[in-house]
Amino acid sequence: MCIRDSQWIGYENPLPCAAALVLNASGEILLVRRGVEPARGEWALPSGFMEIDETPEQCCLRELEEETGLKGKVIRLIGAYAQSSARYKKVLIVGYEVEARGKPSPGSDSQAVAFFPPEKMPPIAFSSHRHLIEDFLISKNRRFQNKGQSRKEGQKAVSQAGEKQAGKTRRKDRREEGRKKE
Repeated sequence: MCIRDSQWIGYENPLPCAAALVLNASGEILLVRRGVEPARGEWALPSGFMEIDETPEQCCLRELEEETGLKGKVIRLIGAYAQSSARYKKVLIVGYEVEARGKPSPGSDSQAVAFFPPEKMPPIAFSSHRHLIEDFLISKNRRFQNKGQSRKEGQKAVSQAGEKQAGKTRRKDRREEGRKKE
């Protein structure tokens, strides 16, 4: 809310969420099969809504622990992504790369947890998570280049994962857009 000319002006703002992108030693990405709506039974990054008394980073780590049993450490911000929501109109997802160790196990909000190689991931439930993964893979490619990996090798790594995921993203985004128009 905001006061202007002694009147209250109501704003409808996106609901803040955070997501964790965790890699294992083999470079596989941790996903959870959601146990609650929206997208129950579909795969997504560990994520959830931010509580009033926490930072986005704290939210990210809390959700990771609730959904996978893993404790983690935020390494870096990957990006922020807005996504339409039938229930909340719009959500804002803040995505972080997180380092976590141990064996994940499903928590209260998840049916299953598993690591997937980027080129063999199942369809991802949310467009924001798909874009977060794509941005991570692109930035990972840049980091490889800076560590002496040839540009060609880096492009191949991202290409193999990114092409498959990008195709899924475009198809899923088109389906989501079609549902919004109905």
